[in-house]
Amino acid sequence: MDKYISYQIDDKTKYIQFNNDIDFYEYLGDFPIINHYGLAIEIIKGKYNEILSYQKIDYENKSLLEIKELLINDIKKHQILFPDYNNSSLNIISSIRNNFGYSSKYPIIPNLFNKKYKHVALLLLDGMGINVLNDNLSINGLFNKNLFTKLNCVFPSTTAASTTSIISGLTPLESGWTGWENYIKEFNRNIVLFSGENYYTKEKTGVSGYDLMPYSPFFNDMNISSRLILPDYNKDNNSLNDLLKRSLEGFNNNDSLQYIYFTEPDTTMHINGEDSNLTKEVLNKIEKDVSWYYNNLKEDTILIITADHGHINTNMLNMYKNKRLFDLLERNPSNDSRCLTFKVKNNKDKEFIELFNHFYSEIYDLYSKDEAINFFGDINEDINPRINDFLADYIAIAKSNYYFNYSNSNHIFKSHHAGYTKEEMEVPVIVLRK
Repeated sequence: MDKYISYQIDDKTKYIQFNNDIDFYEYLGDFPIINHYGLAIEIIKGKYNEILSYQKIDYENKSLLEIKELLINDIKKHQILFPDYNNSSLNIISSIRNNFGYSSKYPIIPNLFNKKYKHVALLLLDGMGINVLNDNLSINGLFNKNLFTKLNCVFPSTTAASTTSIISGLTPLESGWTGWENYIKEFNRNIVLFSGENYYTKEKTGVSGYDLMPYSPFFNDMNISSRLILPDYNKDNNSLNDLLKRSLEGFNNNDSLQYIYFTEPDTTMHINGEDSNLTKEVLNKIEKDVSWYYNNLKEDTILIITADHGHINTNMLNMYKNKRLFDLLERNPSNDSRCLTFKVKNNKDKEFIELFNHFYSEIYDLYSKDEAINFFGDINEDINPRINDFLADYIAIAKSNYYFNYSNSNHIFKSHHAGYTKEEMEVPVIVLRK
């Protein structure tokens, strides 16, 4: 199969459509770049200006202007939802602490607690954003009927950052947990925070984020019986029902507060898509299990159900093949595929910014560290000392349905998160009271 199809638009301009972005990058070389149009760029090559694209459009019998408009307009626009730490998951934590007579620096959610409850269960279902509820569950089902409010998740909208914030009551800026993997200076490696493996080589490093940036649960200073109920990560077949049975045992032994975490529907959505049939099956099973659990809870209990982030159906870009851009970097990119940080070589900032925007400005927003640091928390907080390394020089945040494959991974995510689209950032607060 040919790597591309060339179409002569006029006597000065060719349009070249590639089968994929890898062929696109290989063709590009070091030719001067003139402009960008969606997922296409225009270069000067020989006597022609060439518009290069791997975005599939109907280009035949089109004028130059029509082709440029098609390339720009074919990218779906998404609503951006900026982080708001006065209207975020951390407000749930403040409200729980307030129920037991403890203060917190974030506002409580009005009327979330309509009285003082003896027992509080906080159930976090990974990835179950507002759009996931709307797309996959009945409006008359348990979750949608008992939706109390909508909040922003912390930023970035990814599990390592958001679950850490909810457990600890800290923003990512305070905890240092800003993404799936981060550059650890003393190892000169990008280390996956949960597992401790080298993100690029998969070798074990012997340390993890828990060693490098330890934190305590938000209830550690509270004089009540409390616990974390988490899956056994050494098992492949954890069930929500098993976790909920453990929770009921704890409450029957007079627990006051529990944080319960389950990995679904996130895992299923990554593999199959945010609105796939399998996702619907998993969510309906979750809703059924939670209904059984709620019916068996003790009196004077409030069950709060939320998510760490939402999900958006995605397409992959093989950014690791963009040698021209990578040659401007001091080290490999890091953090998360839809919230990616870059350390740029000395005196290469201007070239990096221009080149990145030529390739990706229609689908990612590029910020300097100083411009974006408030997304991760309040700069007046006690900032984790690793933040400077983790956020590097520039941060690219996804605003469309594309994500970067920046490590030559062969894994394909049909749905993903970590950007700041509404789909990823908006999470539910579902409340059931007994």
